[in-house]
Amino acid sequence: MQRMGILSREDTHLINSVITSSIVLLAITVASVYLYRDDKYAILALGGLVFLVRGSWRVWMLPAIYLAYVIAIPRDVNELNFPVFFHPLTFMPVFLVMIILLFADRVLYRFNTPRSVIRSDYVGTIIAAFISWTILIYLYGMSVGNSTRYLFFEISIISMYLSYYYWRSLFRHKGHIVAWNWLILGAGVIAGVELFWYIFLTFTDIMGFILLRTLNRQPMITLISVPLSLTFILTRKTIWTKLLGTGLLLITLMHTFLSQQRSIWLGVAIVGFIYFTLFLFRKGYTAKKLLVWSLVMLMIAASFYGMLVLGAWILKTDLTTLLTRWEDVKSLSDSSFQMRIFDLNKAIHDVGDNWFLGLGGGKLTNWIHTGWNFYYFDISYGMAYFKGGIPLLFLMTLVYIGALTKTFTLYIRSKDTISQLLGITYTSTLFGVLFVSIFNTGLLFYRHIIVWMLIIASTTVLLEQQKTKSGVSTQL
Repeated sequence: MQRMGILSREDTHLINSVITSSIVLLAITVASVYLYRDDKYAILALGGLVFLVRGSWRVWMLPAIYLAYVIAIPRDVNELNFPVFFHPLTFMPVFLVMIILLFADRVLYRFNTPRSVIRSDYVGTIIAAFISWTILIYLYGMSVGNSTRYLFFEISIISMYLSYYYWRSLFRHKGHIVAWNWLILGAGVIAGVELFWYIFLTFTDIMGFILLRTLNRQPMITLISVPLSLTFILTRKTIWTKLLGTGLLLITLMHTFLSQQRSIWLGVAIVGFIYFTLFLFRKGYTAKKLLVWSLVMLMIAASFYGMLVLGAWILKTDLTTLLTRWEDVKSLSDSSFQMRIFDLNKAIHDVGDNWFLGLGGGKLTNWIHTGWNFYYFDISYGMAYFKGGIPLLFLMTLVYIGALTKTFTLYIRSKDTISQLLGITYTSTLFGVLFVSIFNTGLLFYRHIIVWMLIIASTTVLLEQQKTKSGVSTQL
């Protein structure tokens, strides 16, 4: 899979044509955003993107910058006045340019993946079916007069599933899969430091932070950054790089704690449990390993309790204060839990007999407890049923179930350490994503979908590379 070719006059003409076309498309898109939203930053965005296209002929650069932008830039404002920089409507124009640049690079270097390397990609087929049904329900939503504003907003996020095919093509073409994982880890660490900095600037006492919940929609990235930091440590060979990895792990764990989101806490705990279990038994099961596994689980439970006791002593409070929100969950009196149950029941009632098509894309749901209309409620699975009926719910879930079969296969079949550890990382992450999405819209309307598609595409290509003797060594 070597790249071939020398730049000829025709190649140079092709490059210039692609660059010019990209800039024209960017100009039209950004001008439209500027006119529609009167957003002065649109011009600045145009300048930055033109620089990327014109001044940086690197097929990896734009997706790398956008990926870091997705992970490290805050999304929502809350009572703490956290800043907002990321906007979901940026995806489609950037994605269009990413495709153009990748296509031009493939043509320029006359790249072609040998058919003997490509296996049947059933996850790609499932995603195609999911996207096809999504198109249908959004056409249906338009026909019944659902909110046009939110309809296009939703499309811009769900279309991130298309990035699976982009990442798969990019990895087949360029390789360097491990480097992209380290980029995710680096951006995740930056997001953790960023949250810590905002909290440091906002709160004057620790108890204020504990009792007042913070929210900036970033912490879901810890579901991948925590296991990736473990993989980084396990693949280092010097004490200094292992210490660096330990520091990265501590930052990602700090990010998890500071999130103040119970679903993230539980999700990361599930990720850690699966990662440790798969790693310990990666070479088979023995009674000794099972004993070690049991002892480590007990040590972790004891350590967690000890940290709670120590925290209560330092803060001069008792455990009931630290566990207030958990007590609410235990008694089913937690307002957040009750709202989700209410919203799910209401959605099922509203859908009624429309279980096959749902209520269509762009359909708003009324939050009776606030009196506001929203395009979502915080349950991915209920949201899929509400918008697109049982088929959308089934296909959305099947994407990740199919991906799990691939990541676990990568874990089982890999002969080299890094591929096996990535298999462990991806498997534990996807389990965490499926769990946490019970409590948010992470499978439909979160920007981290582009990250999940990257790791699924990584798995696909790594499995393909195992069919060739030199694939792993040259393309990782």
